[in-house]
Amino acid sequence: MVPYTSFASDLASTATTPNYAWVTPNLCDDMHDCLISTGDTWLSQNVPTILNSPAFTTQNSLVLITWDEDDGTQNNQVPMLVIAKSVPAGFRSSTLYNHYSMLSTIESAWGLSPLTTNDGTATPLSDFFSSTQSAPVFTADTPPTSATVGTPYSYTFQASGNPAPTFAVASGTLPPGLGLASGTGVLSGTPTTAGSFTFTVSASNGVGSPALTPPITIVVSAPTVPGAPTGVTAVATRKASATVSWVAPSSNGGCAITSYTAMSSPGGNTATVSGSTTTAKVTGLTVGTTYTFTVTATNCAGTGPASAPSNAITARK
Repeated sequence: MVPYTSFASDLASTATTPNYAWVTPNLCDDMHDCLISTGDTWLSQNVPTILNSPAFTTQNSLVLITWDEDDGTQNNQVPMLVIAKSVPAGFRSSTLYNHYSMLSTIESAWGLSPLTTNDGTATPLSDFFSSTQSAPVFTADTPPTSATVGTPYSYTFQASGNPAPTFAVASGTLPPGLGLASGTGVLSGTPTTAGSFTFTVSASNGVGSPALTPPITIVVSAPTVPGAPTGVTAVATRKASATVSWVAPSSNGGCAITSYTAMSSPGGNTATVSGSTTTAKVTGLTVGTTYTFTVTATNCAGTGPASAPSNAITARK
């Protein structure tokens, strides 16, 4: 047993690092008498020294971090962190272990006989080291290559590999307004700028080299005005008015239609409704006069061309 102050010098080389080291923080740093945040701070300041040591980076080393008790409840479940290059990042075991499992694991690794029946019958932490690791390989990496300013865009990159890969933009620039979710591979958002944007995406999981997509180019177009509504019909209604109906244009120009305007001819009487409506009531007509009606659609780029005229109606009282 030596003071913890000697540990840093012990870790300076593989020759001076012991084959087995047990580190016990004081009652404050181990969270027994102080806040959890105190223990978190101690771990954040000391564990990197171990993980960056020659023994851990160049040899087959294992770091186990655990607690001796929980809050005193009957189940007494405590966490254990198993850190090694051979353990898949993020792996979480569903097997029920206890503290004797840690001892059993060490005995199994070194070919030692059990000390008691407790460790002799304990289950070693074998599933942490038996998971098959594999480097990432893209299985979906061909997103749509065209987009429009103001129109939502979404595509999901997918890659195999164990542990599950994370995704990142490896080179180039995404279209402004789009973002890549590292955990899910979802490329989504609403483009804000027209232009051509080329980038690559990587998938990595710490096993082998990251997988890379070929260069991907997305051309973002500026929105245009919507097309003309079709199928315009008119029905004369009481009090010198008419109900005008239509079918939405086949193209919204790349951004949502915000309004429609129906206009009479002659007279130019109009009625404007929201972009989610395909019926409008035009009022103020002259009784006895024959009218037809056209409809226009408006979006973020402006107002599109008028529809073909509707059937003719005669205004009535």
